[in-house]
Amino acid sequence: MPRIHERRTLPYRPGELFDLVADVERYPEFIGWCEDLTVTARKTEGAREILTARMTAHVKMFREQLLCRVTLDRPAARIEVRYLDGPFRHLDNVWQFEGPEEGPTTIDFRIDFEFAGLQLRLLAAPFMGEISDRLVRTFLRRADALYGAPSLV
Repeated sequence: MPRIHERRTLPYRPGELFDLVADVERYPEFIGWCEDLTVTARKTEGAREILTARMTAHVKMFREQLLCRVTLDRPAARIEVRYLDGPFRHLDNVWQFEGPEEGPTTIDFRIDFEFAGLQLRLLAAPFMGEISDRLVRTFLRRADALYGAPSLV
């Protein structure tokens, strides 16, 4: 049952990083294993936007679909992902963005998950230590591409 927590300060504005992570429909453009992502429902609850998203992930010989509820809470600078259906027993993911409006931003990234099937658990086991670092680096490269070389820090 991997629980990963990473806290890192990045040279971007909190709003920029929030927007980047919130733009789930663009994930297939820059996350290599994300083959497809479709928002199937969208609603507003107060200041929060709630998305239901279906993602197809393709890693080696495995292609899996998962359905998640994504809560975008801009006033709290927080994005929560809750697992609904797919190859996991459970999956919870939180991105928290902290810092002054002009940056830099400290991201607090947490993910807790467990694959339902033994085959997927065995395939993923060697990579558990790298997951959060890889994911954060992927988003950082995307921020560099979208917002240019960091001018902060």
